[in-house]
Amino acid sequence: MCFSRNYRNSESHGSTYSSHVQKRISILTWNIEGHKTLNSDDGNVNKFNAVHIKKMFSKHEIICLSETWTNIDTECNICLQGYEPFCQSRSGKHVKSNRESGGLAILVKNSILKFVQRQPSTSENTIWLKIYKDLCNTTKDIYLGSVYLPPEYSSYNRNNLSNYWDNIEKEMSFFKAKGFVMLCGDLNSRSSTLQDYIPDDSREDFLSLPCNYIPDRSDIPIRCNLDETINNYGKKIIEFCIGQRLHIINGRTKGDYFGNFTCLKYNGCSTVDYNIISKELSHLPDSFTVLPLTEFSDHKPLSLVLNVHYHEEDVITDDILTTDAPGKFVFNAYSKTKFVNTLLLPETRQRIDTFVNHVYSYSQQDINEAVTDFTNIVKSAAKVSTRFVKVKPRKKLSKPWFDANCFEARQTFNFIKNYMINSHIKGTFGSHTTGMFATFEN
Repeated sequence: MCFSRNYRNSESHGSTYSSHVQKRISILTWNIEGHKTLNSDDGNVNKFNAVHIKKMFSKHEIICLSETWTNIDTECNICLQGYEPFCQSRSGKHVKSNRESGGLAILVKNSILKFVQRQPSTSENTIWLKIYKDLCNTTKDIYLGSVYLPPEYSSYNRNNLSNYWDNIEKEMSFFKAKGFVMLCGDLNSRSSTLQDYIPDDSREDFLSLPCNYIPDRSDIPIRCNLDETINNYGKKIIEFCIGQRLHIINGRTKGDYFGNFTCLKYNGCSTVDYNIISKELSHLPDSFTVLPLTEFSDHKPLSLVLNVHYHEEDVITDDILTTDAPGKFVFNAYSKTKFVNTLLLPETRQRIDTFVNHVYSYSQQDINEAVTDFTNIVKSAAKVSTRFVKVKPRKKLSKPWFDANCFEARQTFNFIKNYMINSHIKGTFGSHTTGMFATFEN
């Protein structure tokens, strides 16, 4: 079983119309701890307006948020340009609380919106979306569940814990019978490295297996986790994965081979945010990354990249063969005036009028012709008024032997290097590393 596969586009020339285009879909999972900041100098500020948050969101097609702290009246604040929000708010709030609690939201980029449909849910702590199989090139539709499990000993769980688990298992079984399943969110489950599958379950000398039993594959990657603690939720989620034949992506996928902490609080670090998938989808994840902590939440965002095949009838694929730049125009203090005067010359004006009056169609050939005609007009004027400098071809840095395996090994090395200097382990390993290099020098 592979949780990290690299796909490469085959080379093609020119632009072609195709209904089968290879793409990647990125899914962001984050406990945002409220859609607004509280007690700030400027009052309550919507986190969706922060520039760096917008930039992070824009890199993902699907954004799954938990603990939005919204109600029916404030769901309208879950708004991001270019995305369609699907919200689920918790009914009521604690009598002693001055804010809402819980709340979920999934934002879907408009470019893939027609491939997504919201599904009904019996719980206010889950949102289900159906992702049509045409988007991911799977044999069945994918049902994505955004989940938030309240902390194990919270007041909300005193009367709802057993009912909540029953509901999520019923919903999981229902959707799994119709297709494949993905789960993501803050599960407040600390599972350490407990195995989410049954090893050696194909050995009939231990147990008489039914004829229709499908054993787990033997090549499931080992799951690592920096969080060594196990709580009741962690045991429950592992039992849940084994029973539903699901696998945890954290700690066994490119980008997170160590199982990084996902939550950093004043009293310690933990791994409580997860991405979980059906075993039939284990070929889709390309990478899984625990992104840096932000000032808006104690939880780190999780970024999952899936290799998918995007089906659409009128998609234009442009596989452009790039070459070295032929050169550049260098402007000086007088170039602006000379360039404007050149554009005002009769012969240049005639070329511009011919371009404006020419009727171009919306075909790919006419679009390319229009771009070429306009570019030639600008280049002709620039050659008269500026100085043209040829650009030397860039020297290739890679050696002939530096193949894809070497590139991936370098990425892994850089990841380990950055990991070793993180603040939460620097004190543990720093002295050993210093001593090791001192030994080498001696």
